[in-house]
Amino acid sequence: MQSNFKGQLERAQRMLDAGSNEVFIHGLGHAINRAINIALQLKARGLGTIEVSTNTSTVELIDDLYPEKDDVSSEVQSRNNSAVHIRVFRLSS
Repeated sequence: MQSNFKGQLERAQRMLDAGSNEVFIHGLGHAINRAINIALQLKARGLGTIEVSTNTSTVELIDDLYPEKDDVSSEVQSRNNSAVHIRVFRLSS
């Protein structure tokens, strides 16, 4: 299920507006572009009061594969996926 971009952006903005000094945004796989876009939108809205710090990682994912027929055994498959972790924070005055 995919969440609404505008809703995610507004939720993060409300957290900053409510006094949070930082918000963490994580994106995995295809969600990396969305995570980066949200962070950059928050920074632009901050008019110089918001900064971002980004780290990347690789996450191991485990897939449990179940056969459609009972005469075949199930399998476990491992794969790697890229991830981004973005700290959006308020600059000290």
